[in-house]
Amino acid sequence: MNQTLATLLALARLSLKRPRDGARQVIALHLPAPVGWLALGLAAVLSTLLMHLSFAMQPADVQSFFAETIASPLRTVVLQAGFMAGAVVAVHRIGRWRGGHGTFADALILVVWLQFLLLGLQVVHLAAYTVAPLLADLIGLATVALFFWLLTNFIAELHGFRSLGWVLVGVLATMAVMVFGLAFALAPVLGA
Repeated sequence: MNQTLATLLALARLSLKRPRDGARQVIALHLPAPVGWLALGLAAVLSTLLMHLSFAMQPADVQSFFAETIASPLRTVVLQAGFMAGAVVAVHRIGRWRGGHGTFADALILVVWLQFLLLGLQVVHLAAYTVAPLLADLIGLATVALFFWLLTNFIAELHGFRSLGWVLVGVLATMAVMVFGLAFALAPVLGA
């Protein structure tokens, strides 16, 4: 196995076992923002590929229900990249507003790293779906919980926050406000 892949796998294991230590090591790489943006684009493309593959495995009634939403892979990539970029801005700005000290470049690389970890879990989810759909459902629920756990720890490490509980409250509140704002903004467009 090549050394870079072995290093990435070791970093992924560390991030899953001890997220703050994993985040600290990712930050210590001191990757420049252009590398982060390139990685964000790659993560958006890979996420779109997995999403469309997952969609193709769904029953026909599910495919017809979501056909319009997921009709264009290009639109899906743009939405994925937009959501990730929005997450980077939120993680950086809201954390700084609450007294954190994380940089934008570090927020960018941590959000992208989180996405790559989730992509690995999405591959496991798809493999499980082909063998045991019920197991895949459990993996999906575990992935959602793991997302919140990793995001909370990554933000805490990025900004130097001590209380994971308060960071999680901040994450949930921010997501609620963002979803409400997005729904409000899209209501006239969608005719709701």
